Amino acid sequence: VDLVRDEMSVVGKGNIRRALPILSDLRPYLVRWLAARPEVDHDYVFTTRTGHPLYQKACWRLFRSLLKRARLEHKGYTVHSLRHGAATQMYEGLYNLQNVYVKRLRIIVKMLETL
Repeated sequence: VDLVRDEMSVVGKGNIRRALPILSDLRPYLVRWLAARPEVDHDYVFTTRTGHPLYQKACWRLFRSLLKRARLEHKGYTVHSLRHGAATQMYEGLYNLQNVYVKRLRIIVKMLETL
């Protein structure tokens, strides 16, 4: 995360790194999270309570537990289905992309606070 340039680096498929802008609405939440999380010796933004990187397996466990709490565990939802649904709604013009970006981070921060 580069708060001076308002960019964050994301590593995607194929280990390809790309820079994403940090939107002005998102910035205060990101700053708050970075200040609240444990001190770490790695570049991962999202961590467990103990400061370890939040890997895919932990995200899946968190997602499954949230589905269970919402009594939706048998509906066949996956993290990818959420991504697909959000992309479809954005494509159809139902959401402003910037609002979706900020809401997603708020949700992630709330989920991480429960870890």
